[in-house]
Amino acid sequence: MARLKSFATTNPPVIELTPGQAPVTPERQKMTLAQLKDALETQRRDIFGYLESLGDADMGRKATIPLFKQFMGTDEIALPVYVGAMFDYHWNDHAGQLAKIRKAAGMPEAK
Repeated sequence: MARLKSFATTNPPVIELTPGQAPVTPERQKMTLAQLKDALETQRRDIFGYLESLGDADMGRKATIPLFKQFMGTDEIALPVYVGAMFDYHWNDHAGQLAKIRKAAGMPEAK
């Protein structure tokens, strides 16, 4: 949530994202699947609750995210674009990885 709140209409913060690197706390590493699912749902609810509290001007706030330049054509990204990328691209990428793992393990395709 702190990252979303750092987006600004002037002098946008620089947010460095490194593909393939996701810091995971020791607590998160120990979570069961059910605990992780609950934690992710709580995070999703908090993020969308925060976004729903914002007005149009707030939604125009941006951050400079160098990684986005290679596939978005710009590194100045508005808040809705960032959230959309995280939920669409990022989550779909995880789903694709899980599909590869299922296939490699000889499991049927998830529906």
